[in-house]
Amino acid sequence: MNEIIYNLIEKYKSNEEKNEYIEYVYDDVEILKQTGIELLTEVPILPGLCAPMSARWAYILNKNYSIPAIVVAGNLKLNGNTIFNCNQNLPTKITSETFFKDIWNGHCWVEINGIIADISIFRTAAEISKSHDLNKYFSNFGKNKGALIAKKNYIPCELEYIPKYVLSNMQIEALNNGLKELIKQSNI
Repeated sequence: MNEIIYNLIEKYKSNEEKNEYIEYVYDDVEILKQTGIELLTEVPILPGLCAPMSARWAYILNKNYSIPAIVVAGNLKLNGNTIFNCNQNLPTKITSETFFKDIWNGHCWVEINGIIADISIFRTAAEISKSHDLNKYFSNFGKNKGALIAKKNYIPCELEYIPKYVLSNMQIEALNNGLKELIKQSNI
């Protein structure tokens, strides 16, 4: 699985960023927890924000803490059933006005060498039908509980994160800027 991520980083970022990612050893989950709590507090509860929330989180981790976090776009399966099917990467010409919810059906999360961090999964589950498998599964944890943060080998076996793309720095920055604008508008 790591080889897939390494190849995607090299394809969508650079060989230097791939090496930085591979060499980074993350051993302090407190930064992830704290920045995740801050992000969940500042972002209004809206469906379909996995890409911008993941981008903002990775942006903060990269810029403020020099953690080589990447944003991965891909499929999410639950109990073998595809919940989100990612057939294409997010548009590369994203602006703060770009709205892709209706044209893209994948899922995004953050990865730090060996760790998956999904900032939006509890919100997404809570916003869909109560009869949906994702809602049923995550309701066991509590409504809008927070983020899923775990080493890859500790992700519950019924959840499967399947990487297909890695977002470029340009995509991350554009999504981050768009989310900051949404936050600003929601506070007016």
